[in-house]
Amino acid sequence: MHGVKTCDNIISCLCLLSSLILLTFGAGCAKKVIQPMDPVAVAVEYEEFVSSTTSAQTCSVLQDVQGYSRHSFATKYSDRLKNDTPVADLLLSQYQIWKKVPHRTGGLDHRGIDCSGLLMTIFQDAFDYELPRTSREQSRMGYAVSVHQRRPGDLVFFKDRGLDHIGVIVDEDRFLHTSSKRGVTLSKFDSYWKPRLRCVRRVLDQ
Repeated sequence: MHGVKTCDNIISCLCLLSSLILLTFGAGCAKKVIQPMDPVAVAVEYEEFVSSTTSAQTCSVLQDVQGYSRHSFATKYSDRLKNDTPVADLLLSQYQIWKKVPHRTGGLDHRGIDCSGLLMTIFQDAFDYELPRTSREQSRMGYAVSVHQRRPGDLVFFKDRGLDHIGVIVDEDRFLHTSSKRGVTLSKFDSYWKPRLRCVRRVLDQ
């Protein structure tokens, strides 16, 4: 009986998705150029259907299908279709918003902000990606990559003056973080920071 119920759930969801495709695509299936918010069907497995819906809406359609995950490729890719701006440019835009805001432990606004709070805020605003509040929790996100494989959007963790410190890579030579002296700033991977670098973690699928 459980197998029949699961099958019925899958069929119901697939029928709903088919109706969504028919209603949304119409004659637009022949489009050669995909615009932001256009629906896209990926012919892989049913849980990797990508549409113009948000993550929450996609999850509400597919959450009853066995094997579907809220953290699947489909929902991430669905949201990223809406914005094809390079990660580095999104981070630099956030830098302009937060530039020179002073460092303040526990702070989360323009009166003052700390390193983990800065990353939590800009990842939410720039990528609609939820990072935990503390650097310790953030260090468990994503997966480790080699320093030589680093790219914009990767998290970088340092040991600075006995304290854990975190930033986000903007380009090959610079990372965005908050400094106790300069506030929110861009720093280079120079002779000061390179020896203090402990790990690089990737949280964004690009």
